[in-house]
Amino acid sequence: MVSLIIYLTINSEVKLTKNILKLLAPIMIAPLSLILLSSCGSDQLLMKADYNVGFYGDEDLKTNEIKVVKVNDKRYKANSDTISKPKTKKSKRRRGKRKKKKVEIQDSAVYAGYVYTGVFNKKTPFVLDVPITEFVEKSINKMISYPGQNDSFIPITVDIDTFKVYEKIGLISEKGVVICALNFHYQATSDSFKIIKTYSLQEINFASDVTNSMESLVYKAMHECTEQFIRHHRKGKYEVVSAGAATEAFSDDGKSKMPVVVEETAYGEKAEESDMRSVVGGAYYGGTKIKSGIGVFYNSLFYKKDEQFVHGVGLVFSYYDVENMDDGIIGTFSGFGFRYNPRYYFFKSREGLYLAYGIRLSFGNEKIDDAENFFFGPTFEEALGIKIGPLTIEAGLFQLLHWGSKMLPDDTGFTIGAGINF
Repeated sequence: MVSLIIYLTINSEVKLTKNILKLLAPIMIAPLSLILLSSCGSDQLLMKADYNVGFYGDEDLKTNEIKVVKVNDKRYKANSDTISKPKTKKSKRRRGKRKKKKVEIQDSAVYAGYVYTGVFNKKTPFVLDVPITEFVEKSINKMISYPGQNDSFIPITVDIDTFKVYEKIGLISEKGVVICALNFHYQATSDSFKIIKTYSLQEINFASDVTNSMESLVYKAMHECTEQFIRHHRKGKYEVVSAGAATEAFSDDGKSKMPVVVEETAYGEKAEESDMRSVVGGAYYGGTKIKSGIGVFYNSLFYKKDEQFVHGVGLVFSYYDVENMDDGIIGTFSGFGFRYNPRYYFFKSREGLYLAYGIRLSFGNEKIDDAENFFFGPTFEEALGIKIGPLTIEAGLFQLLHWGSKMLPDDTGFTIGAGINF
């Protein structure tokens, strides 16, 4: 992954303050304008169920031998913590004559989680236009059934163990997560009952808003759980029975007996959900042509539990004092943009020593006297760092190459910096 930085060069006679303002003004105004135009906060984000999306057209899943006839919502009750509740008379009296706020009472049957909307990232309920039990039933049957169901089939009962949608936000990045766990129950033979457990974790990381991608993750999760069930179901032995027979209690000559219940998982190891942290800091640069320079950066870092590899993207602003004595050019070089930053920790705790790497691809125009030059090229950074609590300290080397630049065509040197993780 390579990110882009636009660098601008200025002559040494021009004041630094004036050029920094010129540089930062359009960069700061443009994103703010896009945010204001893109979305506004709302009481809830409504997902309209669509059973004709591309994920549901997988012909390999089709069969007339099974059908979902019932779905039970067994989700963890903690979901209700984020559902608005009606205000009591007592709470109303406490407010006195203050302006009453409108309260949206969310139905837990359609509530799936939350996303962040609007300029100020308002926490907004993510709800479906139909009960989630209905959405799950129709989705699965759409994926597995041909038009015209046979009279005899295996009736399936599905328990929704988890159906969760949520976002995490950083300073410049967002992560969307959908977790779906469905347990499929059915009569395998005349005296046995089978439960097949499925699980799907869908994630997406963007340096911008992920809210518009959440619906797609929901459909992907439903498809993966259904696919796991079908693949696993086809491996086993079973008897096709009528829907009516399946509703009758297991019995032998009028005497009830307990069927054999077999639980199986249709997935391997559960995918580990990734987490996101942020780091802000600064660095000092010194090289052959860069006599002194500073960089101020912010990065979002993504990782999984016990994983030693961490990586992410972020913003960086750099300012260099350049003395290119080979070409007789002295000036300043500044830029604002993005940077990709992977780390590898020596310990699973992600504390102590680590190796850090950074890569930037810069391009732009430089003006020297009356001549303008277009340049582009990479900057690589390698460093050894140490993390103690929230504090990180790094020291290493950098290599810079700008094709087309006369002021700063290339350089090598050292860098040392520090950051705070949160």
